[in-house]
Amino acid sequence: TLNLRLRSLKLSRYYLLNKMLKTNYNDYIATASFLSPSRIPRSALPNVQDVPYPEQPIMPKSLIDEEDGKTELVADCTLENVGFQESILDQALLKIFRSFVEKNTGGVTSSQEGIKGLLEQGRTYMVQPNQTPQAQQKMVYDTLGGLMTPVLPPFY
Repeated sequence: TLNLRLRSLKLSRYYLLNKMLKTNYNDYIATASFLSPSRIPRSALPNVQDVPYPEQPIMPKSLIDEEDGKTELVADCTLENVGFQESILDQALLKIFRSFVEKNTGGVTSSQEGIKGLLEQGRTYMVQPNQTPQAQQKMVYDTLGGLMTPVLPPFY
């Protein structure tokens, strides 16, 4: 019965907060800010939209540049830059895939090597005049179908 009483009190509190939210929004924000999170969890509030997090700065000081005062939304990565190196297997598989793309796009090709050439092939095909979404979908379907084994998996 103690558990039932506690649940009843929590439901009653939720109902009263909800009623306050509907009748006087500013009073609700003040009350919810006082209650949460030290007295009740934020998840127990009917609405947390304008309820501030306690003692949490809007913008962490670590993201504010001391020299010019500008803010960075995401701190720069401290890892060293590493260029992508295609292996021989990558090159061979990409060449096979690009040949399927060329076959299924009616001969659209690119003089660029590697993945950049594949991207150029796709861009050139997609912006051709009189191109339809159905034709583009069929090209993708046929290209990926060409990569499959003679026995297709059931999800294809």
